[in-house]
Order: sequence, then C-alpha cells, then structure tokens
Amino acid sequence: MVEFAEEKWTTRRIVFDASKIAALKCKAATAILPKPTCVEVLSTLIWNKDQRLAAKLRKGIEEFKVGYGASGDDPCEFFQEFGSLMDGNDGEAYSCNSWCRFPFYTIDFEWGKPSWVTQCMEFKNMIVLTDTRDGDGIEASLTLIEEVMAIFESNKELLAYASLNPSVI
Repeated sequence: MVEFAEEKWTTRRIVFDASKIAALKCKAATAILPKPTCVEVLSTLIWNKDQRLAAKLRKGIEEFKVGYGASGDDPCEFFQEFGSLMDGNDGEAYSCNSWCRFPFYTIDFEWGKPSWVTQCMEFKNMIVLTDTRDGDGIEASLTLIEEVMAIFESNKELLAYASLNPSVI
C-alpha cells in the first residue's frame, strides 16, 4: 500500500512557446552538449538554471539505456531504486517525465481530435512535460509543496521563458 504524507501540494501549468525554447537551447549549447534537446533545457531551467545539469541529464539517460534498455537487465530493479528515492527518506527528490512526441493530439475517437491534452497524476515533486496542441511548444505540469511553488512562481529567470497557466483555447 502506498501512503502519502499530509503535506499540501499544488499543481500549476506553465507553457513554453517555440521561440523561448529555441532561445534556451542556444543558451544551453556547450562543447560538451552542442545540441541539447527541448526536454534537457526545460528540465534544467525548472530544476536549477545551471546549464551543466543538461549534460548530466543526457549522460544519465544514456547510462539508463545501456543499463536497462539493451542489456536485458530487469527495469523493475531501477523502478524499485527510484521508488526508494521518491519516498522522501533521503531528502527531497524530484521527478521529471516527458510525454513529448506522443501523438495525443492526433487521436480521434469519432467525436473529433482533442483541443487540449493534459495529465491528471498529482504526485509530490513531479513535473510532466507534454507537447502543446500546435506541436511547437511544451506544457509543463508541476506538482510541488505550496511553499516551494510560491518560490517557483516568483522565479524571474523562469518567467522570462514561460507563461503561467495561459488559456488552453
């Protein structure tokens, strides 16, 4: 059985348009990581604004692919380790999931394509990235402790690249 702490969480939606993402990618490009992905630069901006994190993120993903993707190792072992990190006993852990490039907006169940797609999972310290309807931007859904969200919402560097809760239409 999963038990959740009695903390007050809140979820906010922020949207990054294509031009802001392109600017972030140019800013984040380094000799080590000449072509950062959208997910890498947005995760870096959301987590800590330190561009070295993007290179560490890429390295971690590549190590995961080698360790669990091609080798045939049991990915359940990874998720057990991940679960122990997320339980909060060793400090705060944050999860960032990308649903980008999933064709959610092309699905048609005979009543038309969706005008807006979002996720409805709310877990503490979770960030979920999805494409915007036009496919050019990225929407981030963040679930954070209220006190952390207040700090996040006043982050001037982040707000220079994002729109907080714009209309979905």
